[in-house]
Amino acid sequence: MRVTRGTKSQLYSGQGGLIIRRDSILVGYSNERSRNPQMKQLDKKWSKTLGPVPTSPTVYYEDHSYVEFEALNLEDHILFSAFWQVLDGDVFQLQDYARSKFATKLRAAARYIEENREKIISENGALSLDGLDYSTLSDDEDVLKEFSQPKIGSIIEGYKLVRELGGGAFGSVFLAQSIEDKDAMVAFKLMKPRPGPEFKAGQVGFMHQAEEFLAEAKNSLNFTAAPYVMNAHEMGMYPWPWIAYPLVRGGTVKEVSAYRGISDRDWWELAHDLVSGLNSIHQEGLVHLDIKPDNIMRHEDRFMIMDLGVSMVTGYEFGQLPSGTIVYMAPEILEARLRGDRSFKPSGVADVFSAGLTLLWCLTGRYHIDPRTITSQATAEEQVFRSLLKNGVEIFDLPAEKQALLKKMLQVDPKLRATANELLFDIAPKVDMDLKVQQVERAKFALSEGALGQLEGGENARFKERIDGPLKTWMPFQNQLRAITEEIRPAFFSADIYFNSGREWMYVQALYAAGGWVLECQSEVFMDSGLKDSQKQKLIALGWNPPTESSPNYERIVDMISAEKMANLFVDALEQAYGVLLSEISYIEFKIQNKNAY
Repeated sequence: MRVTRGTKSQLYSGQGGLIIRRDSILVGYSNERSRNPQMKQLDKKWSKTLGPVPTSPTVYYEDHSYVEFEALNLEDHILFSAFWQVLDGDVFQLQDYARSKFATKLRAAARYIEENREKIISENGALSLDGLDYSTLSDDEDVLKEFSQPKIGSIIEGYKLVRELGGGAFGSVFLAQSIEDKDAMVAFKLMKPRPGPEFKAGQVGFMHQAEEFLAEAKNSLNFTAAPYVMNAHEMGMYPWPWIAYPLVRGGTVKEVSAYRGISDRDWWELAHDLVSGLNSIHQEGLVHLDIKPDNIMRHEDRFMIMDLGVSMVTGYEFGQLPSGTIVYMAPEILEARLRGDRSFKPSGVADVFSAGLTLLWCLTGRYHIDPRTITSQATAEEQVFRSLLKNGVEIFDLPAEKQALLKKMLQVDPKLRATANELLFDIAPKVDMDLKVQQVERAKFALSEGALGQLEGGENARFKERIDGPLKTWMPFQNQLRAITEEIRPAFFSADIYFNSGREWMYVQALYAAGGWVLECQSEVFMDSGLKDSQKQKLIALGWNPPTESSPNYERIVDMISAEKMANLFVDALEQAYGVLLSEISYIEFKIQNKNAY
């Protein structure tokens, strides 16, 4: 979200984050006007504040400074607004949530939003819960659903657990069979609760662990079109926290290497797929933090990175230390943990170091430190860190090209270490790039199988490639969208808008994917004149997600909506954010690809 902090003498404003605890509030904030916009932290007990303002998302402190919050997209705005209205300035509800019926009120607010979703969205997230009567709510609604740990034979969301496949410290993995389609199999991962009486099912510690467990699946959903990163199918909380993954028939790199070793060709394939997968992860603003042979899987003709459970979002690390597996940790991660530096910001080159150690292990079976020299778990981090500072990572008795690659990856100083993107240029000559391109293309089109072929059809559609202006209304634009989406049914279309006012042309476009649409509006990256901050903020307020390296346009994902609704979404953006006037449109040119794709 956007965070504004005001004191008697200064005003800070920029992207940040918020964690609300029962007894305290943790705020991360930055100053976008600063030459060095580092994230700062403000961690205060509620007792040290004047409390939250009931009527606006603002908290005042005893020194009369304040922090104000603004969600950056429509969905987050609606959820945050509902939470703040239910809180109503009374933090006592957080401490004694049962007596205050806080959870019950939140559920009532959620039901109200679900029942009135279209109206709320059409009014740009305007939400008022003043009409909700909490006095009639039953205490029974605050009783949590009963958790029960599934066993072999249990059925969860249409899948039956067949047998256990394995697992680690945080979860057990089962083979599961679809009830409807006996041939459909998935890998079902179930959370493994931490030992101790405080981790009773449904209690606070259990729920916190469940959120951390499910974060692995949520993070993986960014990579549905990445061929070298495993992404989840589904996930859920009941009857026990679970994640359903595609069933991979191969083993982990650790298992494959231990069983029959790894050939020269497979080693370069692994190097490519591992580094390419990391490049995808880093482009999405994530750092994996637990790259090791156990977390890379051989799947058919490629290797895939798994387990994003301890990953962190770059720039939003406030309040937590980076995690991972000690013998594969980069030195800067170990140092941050030893210092207890919760403001440390890990970067993608930390994963590159772990990947280098993984590749070294696959070649030689050795670590950079003899595990037998680690005297105790309590001092393991310090011993590994001191060893790296003193000796670095010794690379010897290897072919020159492999040795050169590993040296770039295993620099102790992160500033000297190569990025994943840079390493791909070193690896490319050693692998079959035609095969790699095919793998990438298959993954891209997996979202929409119908887009694989250049299918013909839709010849009789009432479709014009060009609408001439100036326009009096947006109806011709809407009619074209109807012909495209209902009769031609393409996998992709774009509308290029040209102006008679000397203004640069611009575009909107849409990709059919997984039974819905990915809508896009041209970003400042492709506009010579750029966009003002107020225009960018307006797009975000309208529900468009800001550009990223892998998705450089403003974007929103919708279901199979009508042409009228799609036209309204585009027109709102064009008029309200881009300032497009009907009278200045010279013509609109439409382009389509892959007819009859759905």
